[in-house]
Amino acid sequence: MIVVQEGTLKNPSFKCVFIKDPHCNWRFANNIRHHHEEDLDLKWGFLQDYMETNKIDDLVITGDLVDSNDEKKWSFKQYYSNKEKLLKFKKNKDFWSIAGNHDMLNGFEGITETPFGEFVRENVIKHLTQSPICLGENSWLYGVDYSRHKEVTKKKLEMISNNHYGFPGINMVVFHAHVTPNEVGCTEWTYGELLENFPGIDVFVCGHYHGGFPVQVFLKKIKQEDGTFIDGTDHVIIINPWSFQRVVRDYYNEMDIHIPEFVEIKIENTNGVWYLEFKN
Repeated sequence: MIVVQEGTLKNPSFKCVFIKDPHCNWRFANNIRHHHEEDLDLKWGFLQDYMETNKIDDLVITGDLVDSNDEKKWSFKQYYSNKEKLLKFKKNKDFWSIAGNHDMLNGFEGITETPFGEFVRENVIKHLTQSPICLGENSWLYGVDYSRHKEVTKKKLEMISNNHYGFPGINMVVFHAHVTPNEVGCTEWTYGELLENFPGIDVFVCGHYHGGFPVQVFLKKIKQEDGTFIDGTDHVIIINPWSFQRVVRDYYNEMDIHIPEFVEIKIENTNGVWYLEFKN
């Protein structure tokens, strides 16, 4: 895969927008940010207009679609309101999402009895982990749901990487874990660990960590017999923007910094070579 300058690709075979952790919670009381629902409407409305203007049909969400993972906390009115809002902004688009910790019962016990699970069953969203997107021959956009155990996530990423390493194609993975360029207090994966451990993955799209970083482009790491790494010629990118919606908690205040972002990508295959361009 080769990353090219924005505006280069004229006939992309696939394009989508990625958003991180929208934490939808219309009709939930909030004593801190009284304009919270208007804020959600504004952001989703802007995103809808952007996708329609640029003829983008696919929205991919990095998990934490909803803000509460306990179905018992949701009244019917709250569920129905969130469903109707998402359908309003969705229109004829496809919304794909993995399951983040806020989408799972008690944060880790699956999605069957959760609002996220209901949204999947009612076709409000598609569960990317269960239904990966085929991008072309040996080319996929995969989802990996949240796990509180790093080894579980590692095994799933390894399986995807091993299945595609050494074969032509482009492979992207959306997953829900604390990923940062360098080690900080909450880090589960650094960028270097992703590059060295999963050489069969070309695009990493990261959720869960609500801070954000510019999209970064790297050269693919090739492991040598002595355990060292050298740079290859193909590119790898890590997409890790700010969360689309800040979490509303009692320990946040109005002055907390939050810079909502989304990232658009386009891909195109020319003479067997995959090209990708992105836009923050």
